[in-house]
Amino acid sequence: MRQLQLELKYEEALEMFQKDLEITVKLVGHDHLDAAVSKFNIGLTLRTMDKKHDAKKMFSEAVTTFR
Repeated sequence: MRQLQLELKYEEALEMFQKDLEITVKLVGHDHLDAAVSKFNIGLTLRTMDKKHDAKKMFSEAVTTFR
């Protein structure tokens, strides 16, 4: 039961981070540091959810902006 609750929380967090990224990109664009932070947060959440392939993609996108 506890595991299911955690999974639901991660899904909810992921949805919020994705919405945050959508708004951030509209306001400042994909190459802004704030967008990179949003992508990194999505990556962390995906990694925690054991979606490593998707997490790696988001980390890569974030790192490109951080450089």
